[in-house]
Amino acid sequence: MKFLLKSLLLLTLFSAPLSAQLPDWLTTHFEYMTQGDGVWVTDNSEYITDQETVEQYATEWKMGLGNQSITGRLYGISGGEEVGTFWEFRTFWNPVKKKAYAYQFSGSGVVGMGEMWKEGDSLKVQQTFYYPNGDKAETGHIQTELEGKYETTSFSIVNGVWTPNRFYVWKLTKN
Repeated sequence: MKFLLKSLLLLTLFSAPLSAQLPDWLTTHFEYMTQGDGVWVTDNSEYITDQETVEQYATEWKMGLGNQSITGRLYGISGGEEVGTFWEFRTFWNPVKKKAYAYQFSGSGVVGMGEMWKEGDSLKVQQTFYYPNGDKAETGHIQTELEGKYETTSFSIVNGVWTPNRFYVWKLTKN
């Protein structure tokens, strides 16, 4: 019991100043994404195919432990019903490298890992996706956060060239 109390005291002492290490832009982003119910929905009708039948996508975001990260998931909606989670996310600050990282994981074993930074009024993410068969691909996202909605453009990146793929407007479901 004494060891547990000492461990909790040390954890409190060492974790208390951590929030000061997060840059303001990242703290603002975390608060923005988790506001209200933290659920954002976008229309996917422009991209529906025989293989991709989801009518809407939604992301749900929550603060991580100590407000030092956010966790999220992307899921599909068809016929007004949730049809499954496609990705899980974690965005966090590395206090040693002084960089924000965005990681995502799929149920098929694909893992995306990369950095996030603020550029002008937008956030940019560049990730490498690793596939179970050994392949990998570079992708990017640019996100602009507005009142009650945010816009994202996804990109494929080949030899450093960002080529746009999709554009979505995500709307907050509850304030």
